[in-house]
Amino acid sequence: MNAPDSRTARITGLVPSLSDRHVLVVGCGSVGSTMSDVLARHGVGSFTLVDPDVVEAPNLSRSTYTGEDCGRPKVDALADHLLRIDPGTRVTGHHCDLDALLELQLADLLQQVDLVVAALDDPVAQGALDHRATAIGRPVVHCALYRGAAAGEIVLNIPGATPCWACATGQRATSHGADGAHLRGEQDYGTGRLAAETALGADILTVVSVAAKLSIGLLGGPSSPVGTHTLTAIARHSMCIISTSAGWEWFPGNFGETPGQFAPQSVWLRVLGSPECPVCGEHRVAPVAPLGDGTAAGALASFRSGR
Repeated sequence: MNAPDSRTARITGLVPSLSDRHVLVVGCGSVGSTMSDVLARHGVGSFTLVDPDVVEAPNLSRSTYTGEDCGRPKVDALADHLLRIDPGTRVTGHHCDLDALLELQLADLLQQVDLVVAALDDPVAQGALDHRATAIGRPVVHCALYRGAAAGEIVLNIPGATPCWACATGQRATSHGADGAHLRGEQDYGTGRLAAETALGADILTVVSVAAKLSIGLLGGPSSPVGTHTLTAIARHSMCIISTSAGWEWFPGNFGETPGQFAPQSVWLRVLGSPECPVCGEHRVAPVAPLGDGTAAGALASFRSGR
């Protein structure tokens, strides 16, 4: 086996050492597990994982898990996977949903990390996590798939440099549908979470790979080549929509009869922040527990629905 210092030999010069970087991954399904895998292979030294679920057989077709993981908490199985990539990786797992993390504990976690990967299937929790990360000044990479993984979105929230997730998703809803809800699929009744849908793992990977590259750039900093790429994305746009299937939604109208175009395709959107946004606007509302209740959640929901 190669010596430990050769693990990142083939990315030397592209990515600086990330051994001192700490990433919080919330949601360890197909998106979160794959993002963690890529980040670990690029040298990220510490992970904190949050997910309430266990590995089930249907997860195996589009995640990093194996048959031996079935029945185990995803955070435990993913932790072992990351340690097999690099035994020196530091991993902490929380087998619970985001709401179960006490407010002070979540705030403490956010203080400790360099980047948050939001891979949630509950829009309420996704917005609440982004709200808390913004209040503390931590960057967030949101990666979500639309119905059947026919497309997906990546939202960058870099506090002080970009508008927040609420501004981005409110703009998406205004620009691309009456409320944008049809894009992300059906929800499980009573849970607020998205129901599992048939989708190709390859399509999910298409979107996740872009999110992973942007994450590596944020962790590596603007002086690295991959960091320069991410910095350009932040300066010009902070939301990417990727179509993995031909003819999806409004993509034909954007590309028309342009020669040489076929899926996958991407459109990068410039997100316009709103002074009325309770997360990043002029009159911010402090996030409070629990995630789905209270003034903060109400203000956030009202803002997004009115965008």
